[in-house]
Amino acid sequence: MSNNPVAIVTGASRGVGKAVALNFAKLGYDVALVARNEELLNAVSDEIKTNYKVNTGIFALDVSDKLKVDAAVKKIIDAHGHIDVLFNNAGILYSGTSELSPEEFNEMYQVNVMGMFNFIHATAPYFKKQKSGYIMNIASMAAKRALGGSGGYAASKSAMMGFNESLFNEMLEYDVKVTALCPSVIATDMTVNFENFPNEEKIQVDDIVETVNFLLKLGPKATIKDIDILNTYFSKIEADINLARK
Repeated sequence: MSNNPVAIVTGASRGVGKAVALNFAKLGYDVALVARNEELLNAVSDEIKTNYKVNTGIFALDVSDKLKVDAAVKKIIDAHGHIDVLFNNAGILYSGTSELSPEEFNEMYQVNVMGMFNFIHATAPYFKKQKSGYIMNIASMAAKRALGGSGGYAASKSAMMGFNESLFNEMLEYDVKVTALCPSVIATDMTVNFENFPNEEKIQVDDIVETVNFLLKLGPKATIKDIDILNTYFSKIEADINLARK
């Protein structure tokens, strides 16, 4: 059994999840990699093992499958005896509001909301028993500023924010930190087809990594419920619109 701290990262096969998983490994964490694509997870695991002297675990599963999530968390606890960070990042995006199909809305809710809930439900008893740890939930600025054509996604992220706030208050008693990260548009596969939004103008994945590192460096008595990561390009557009209205 390793003495390294342990991080669970969902959506770890690419994008933000992959970058954060690599960063945890760089910091000396054993990393449990969670995503649906086993082949991509193996590639991330190989990259970690090539560069860092830590252990990895691969869990190819759908985060909306509660039974598989419970089994994965039990296996992680059996192997390590503890969990130090849960990074809830798995998520999907379908555009649309009133025209969004019920199937697409339901799938987003299952992955974005139930996926987050399933891992928190499975790990919370261990965090409470330890009286330590960190739960980070990747939400979105869409939860706070819902644009036309993104109602379904915004609804799922708003649900995450409501749950995050309650969990933040609940976990204070146990000295477990809880933070929702609310980024604007990030340069990932999810946003590659965003029209009129140049890739170089998007928030970069490394910005999320640096935000995670900032949160980890806070002292034991400092905690942040949620943190906004605004996009300068999008903010300028909003500013121009507001000025035009005056």
